[in-house]
Amino acid sequence: MDVSGVFDAISGIRTVVLGEAMLDVYLEGAAGRICQEAPVPAVAVARRNEFPGGAANVAANVAGLGSAAICLAVRGDDPEGALLEQALQSAGVSTEHLLWERGRRTLTKNRVVADGQILVRFDQGDVAAISSASQRALIDRLAEVFDRCDLIIVSDYGYGVLTPSVLAALAALQSQSPRFVVVDSKNLRRYRDVGVTAVKPNRAQAAQLLEQSGDGCPIEMATVLSWGAPLIAATGAEIVAVTLDCDGAVIFQRDCPPQRIAAQPVPNSRAIGAGDTFLAALGIALASGADARIAGQIAAAAARIVTRKDGTAACRHRELRDELLGRQTLGSEMVYVPNKPYHP
Repeated sequence: MDVSGVFDAISGIRTVVLGEAMLDVYLEGAAGRICQEAPVPAVAVARRNEFPGGAANVAANVAGLGSAAICLAVRGDDPEGALLEQALQSAGVSTEHLLWERGRRTLTKNRVVADGQILVRFDQGDVAAISSASQRALIDRLAEVFDRCDLIIVSDYGYGVLTPSVLAALAALQSQSPRFVVVDSKNLRRYRDVGVTAVKPNRAQAAQLLEQSGDGCPIEMATVLSWGAPLIAATGAEIVAVTLDCDGAVIFQRDCPPQRIAAQPVPNSRAIGAGDTFLAALGIALASGADARIAGQIAAAAARIVTRKDGTAACRHRELRDELLGRQTLGSEMVYVPNKPYHP
């Protein structure tokens, strides 16, 4: 299937995003003086923006690309959890299966930005395993939506949602009625027996999987290109997409030569959430019928688009189509709400 065919098929893909949903908060303003209490900038915050982060950002990208998106996750029973749910709904994501756990604090990443520069990020929220009751509820919901979806995207940050019980339930469902399953995890070995279609490690995660640290030296591209067979063996996936920051990505597929995909270098501050976008677009493209090479190109183009935006952004179907088909009419909208006045 060519790129045009993928775009025609996207709207028919039903996607469940399973994992750790977070709230990304940006406090933006100007820093015109140094604080008297410490040698740090004093930021006069003028705006506060909230965006879906983590698995929630993956779901927002799925919806932005034109696929029906369900976010299957656990939030806290706190104000941040309510804001996260609102952000997802504003992004067009179904929150019917966004569970909440009493006493749990929602994962939140707060960034203070002055004149376009991130000065500090402070995180809050619980990262311990979700309760037994939440695990049972999550497994029940997973079984409920599994038969009605075409694609499962797993966004596993290791923050307590993807417990062994949840993974066992996913593996059992996948063995009975296989779906496209695409995974991004800090520990991909956990998914070796789940029956995954594709995984998305970054360079460091791929090296760790193969126990190749590089002794602190940069890992040469020739070395990365030799990783295909061992990465497929280690993860059990048919496809391994290794993202390499400014070096683009390499797509490995079982019994096929590696495919390199170029990238445009951007500052780290512009790459927030780009991996989530890559993951969402890769999964949707594969589920739409694209081969690994085309899916990798689509994913890289989607990630490239969001690096042009501020904050934790999502790629839109029209933007991606224009990017890949050569029409430069990219929009600048983001996922959630416009700037709001900040009131401390």
